[in-house]
Amino acid sequence: SSSAGEAHRWTGPVLHVISGLGVGGAEKMLTHLATELQSRGIEQYIVNLSAGGKYSSELKSVIGDNCVELNVRDAFDVVPALIRLCRLVRKVRPAVIQGWMYHGDLFATIAYLLAFRRGSAKLFWGIRCSNMDLSAYRFQLRAVVWLCRLFSPLPKGIIANSLVGLKAHATGGYRNPHFHHIPNCVDGGRYQPDPELRRKTRDALGIPQGRFVFLIVARVDPMKGFDIFTKLAERFPDCHALAAGRGTDALEGPENFMGLGMRDDIPALLNAVDLLVSTSLFGEGQSNSLIEAMACGLPVLTSDTGDSAALVQDGGVVVAPGDVQGFIDGMERLLGNEEDRRRMGDQNRRRILSDFSCGTMADRFLDVYAGGVAIGGGGGR
Repeated sequence: SSSAGEAHRWTGPVLHVISGLGVGGAEKMLTHLATELQSRGIEQYIVNLSAGGKYSSELKSVIGDNCVELNVRDAFDVVPALIRLCRLVRKVRPAVIQGWMYHGDLFATIAYLLAFRRGSAKLFWGIRCSNMDLSAYRFQLRAVVWLCRLFSPLPKGIIANSLVGLKAHATGGYRNPHFHHIPNCVDGGRYQPDPELRRKTRDALGIPQGRFVFLIVARVDPMKGFDIFTKLAERFPDCHALAAGRGTDALEGPENFMGLGMRDDIPALLNAVDLLVSTSLFGEGQSNSLIEAMACGLPVLTSDTGDSAALVQDGGVVVAPGDVQGFIDGMERLLGNEEDRRRMGDQNRRRILSDFSCGTMADRFLDVYAGGVAIGGGGGR
């Protein structure tokens, strides 16, 4: 790819288009990236197809009125939203238009075409998932993905946060030779081991200090495999099982299961527990909950979805998706060896700090924007 010096000289405005700014991995990574690039003097614009959301106020504190909300609620809002987006593109004259996820990619592309920015702006797409089982979702999403496949030759590059996601789209109808792999990042200062925070959080949750606790951080969604997690809770009644994320407060489970709902204190929860569990069945790209847990010095028990196996390596246990007995065996192995868990956690923390910083992620985006060499149809970067 191009030299780091060339990438860091790149200064054009970037206009990002994303479906929403609520809780989610893509939303968090966009916030990290825009904040980092703005701090380097590269003007950032964020177009939120929805309105509000957890990261909206944070981004507005960084870029002010450059964070624009289109408030698309139904099909009738689409045309007025596109008109506003096109006007903004003509006004800003961005050097890069960056889509995030399927809806953001599609709107970015239509604005790129209708605002006549071809030749003066570079269009990039962002892929944040892998092998999605679209039959589990509404027709609207399936239609958007079909349109993305149709428009896929247009972007200058397609950026995926996982190699598995890159390959799934390269072989699943995306006709573009310019794929790039840029992993997620994590704030190692916010996500770090803190024994005092562990004690306080356990007290607040009413969990004994010596109890083994495992946690899943995910919204309730067909891809997340929560039935496996509740089966783990049933199988290990002497442990505490916590679930944090949208919809988890409505989940049913055994007495040792606690659904916490939406939380804004994930670093505290990660410090309070002994193990992060991810039971995803499909569709993961690169899991933020995994890298955040690893940054906090935790071992992980995860299904082999997305880039999870490559990320975890020997810092935890990797199980085939949907393999309930595999998760039970993995839990028994980790429960029975505190020294192993500590070694895995220390190793995970070191690796995240060295390879997954926010500055490194921003450098990689700038490198791609400046003309970095693409992977092609799904090789490694």
